[in-house]
Amino acid sequence: MRNTPGVLVRTSPVAVSVSSVVHAPRVHVRPDGADRLLLHDPAVDGAGRSPADRGAGGEGLPSGSGDAGVDRSVVAGVLAAARALYPGLRTATAADVLIGERPIPADGLPVLGRVVDLPDFHFAVSHSGITVSLHVGDLVAAEVLGEDRGDVLAPFRFERFARAGVR
Repeated sequence: MRNTPGVLVRTSPVAVSVSSVVHAPRVHVRPDGADRLLLHDPAVDGAGRSPADRGAGGEGLPSGSGDAGVDRSVVAGVLAAARALYPGLRTATAADVLIGERPIPADGLPVLGRVVDLPDFHFAVSHSGITVSLHVGDLVAAEVLGEDRGDVLAPFRFERFARAGVR
């Protein structure tokens, strides 16, 4: 795994209607319910800091868990990019900043399905979980239940790392 920290900004309720994921050059936008949006700029991933790291560097904004923070300038930059994309967001504020681990397998592909050496153990790890979760859930659940779906999951099995000399 080459997990990386990820930073998301949840907006205050806004009058801009977004019904799908938008991947613009400087900001990614997706609906988050209750008229809020989730904003992401891959360039600022890793900007989250623990309370011990904050020290004299300024207050920052708390994350959703309260365990880390992000500099206000980083959050302001994400909001500015979203406002440039959707001018209707001019009054939006950062209601919350979320920091979490982005699960990214070493080769960038999902790790899915049964593990040969561990009976009754199945993986479902993917960085793109939000976009492929329904299909992955169907495939892995079918395998757990013993249904034969061919070997559609073969390229994504854990054992590929052993073949490549990675563990």
